[in-house]
Amino acid sequence: MNETPYEVIYLTGPPASGKSTLVASLETILEPLKTFVYSKVLAEYLSENSSDKYSQDQTREMSARVITHKDIENVDKRLLAFVAENGKKSHLIIDSHAVTKEQYGFRVTPFSLPQLRKLSPTMIFSLYSEPTVNVIRIKKISQGRPQVSEFEAAFHCELQATVDLAYGINIGIPVYFLVSDRRPSDLANEIACRAKKL
Repeated sequence: MNETPYEVIYLTGPPASGKSTLVASLETILEPLKTFVYSKVLAEYLSENSSDKYSQDQTREMSARVITHKDIENVDKRLLAFVAENGKKSHLIIDSHAVTKEQYGFRVTPFSLPQLRKLSPTMIFSLYSEPTVNVIRIKKISQGRPQVSEFEAAFHCELQATVDLAYGINIGIPVYFLVSDRRPSDLANEIACRAKKL
């Protein structure tokens, strides 16, 4: 149960759905705000625990070929520490998605229910768009993301939405599905209004 005036916002959606751009817009209107970008922290963790250095683009490209379930568990611990340290001082955004596209298909690495309860998100915002939009965005600027067909883009979105609904149902919080092919500032205002309880 969140006993502070601040929200813990779980922001999710398939790759290229605009999460990073949306976070940048939110940082200008929702204060105080701290963000945990899962892919960034994961790249930092891999670099710290390997002789190789990894960027976000590289971890997206190689994904399950270099990222183990143990790595995910350890980054989850960093996330829990981040929430514990900052949750009473600031709004928090957890920028993450449990579903990844792999060479063999898809992988889902969700939070366990005990982890989810410790994170205590207060609302979930799940971005989605027409599959063609995601395909075009990835072709235009891949940033290490694997190329996908329209079917794969749609299936990825559906898998992520299923995880998001399961999270919301299990801990009793609202899940908002926002179409992402709108101006980031409009999407940011949608989220900020709910976070500020306007």
